[in-house]
Amino acid sequence: MRPTIETLTFDLVDDICLGLEGGALSLAQIPSCKANSIGPFFELNQIIDGANCGAIECSAYRDLVMAKANRRSSWFQDNQGFIQVESLLLDDLAWNDFSIRASRAAQAAGFSKDESWKLTAAIGEIYGNVVDHSERTETGYIVYATRGNIFEFVVADSGIGVLQSLQKNPAYSHIADSGTALEYALSEGVSRLQAPGHGFGFQPVFVGLANISTLVRFRSGDYGRELQRSGDGSIPATTKQLSTIGGLFCSVLCTSS
Repeated sequence: MRPTIETLTFDLVDDICLGLEGGALSLAQIPSCKANSIGPFFELNQIIDGANCGAIECSAYRDLVMAKANRRSSWFQDNQGFIQVESLLLDDLAWNDFSIRASRAAQAAGFSKDESWKLTAAIGEIYGNVVDHSERTETGYIVYATRGNIFEFVVADSGIGVLQSLQKNPAYSHIADSGTALEYALSEGVSRLQAPGHGFGFQPVFVGLANISTLVRFRSGDYGRELQRSGDGSIPATTKQLSTIGGLFCSVLCTSS
């Protein structure tokens, strides 16, 4: 009989995936729980190759999951949306349509027009990295959802990952682990490209979302880097070794005032 846990969190995803990776846990032993947030659910979904193991109740996001599983080019509801990165590259109007839909969803969740466009700009910066660095653009996708006064989004791919990408630049070929690679990539101006002005582009994300971001989580290889707002308003960053995930996975959760 499966144990039952109320809510799927990133900490639970970490424990599940480390247990699966180390052989201490089987798919049949994953605890039953409910996905109330797209970040943890889609991270688990990506690590275990699209399976939800029958243990995760995800009715609120079932259509989003099906859109990804069926490789639909895009899918939208009033408060949710999904699009393949390739669709954005093939259709010049797709990004404008996506941005408008995501912005409207954010405003319905209580974000100002300015804040909503900062959110879509951040999504654009991150999806641009899928195009520039993943070498597997066809695996990239974007998903967003709102609940109450929360807007969250995920941008992910199953490409070469941050470490392998950075190592293509001789200046960073010495980097030996994905944790260090993430820390470098989240620094301004660091890139696989040797020409100046070609950073990963994550700094503008933090600047634009400084007053509304509650949790920002990046995963690549066997590490994660997380920035979580504290009660005093500071946003400390932590890097820790986790289970292995392919490509780059980014989850952002923002809260309106």
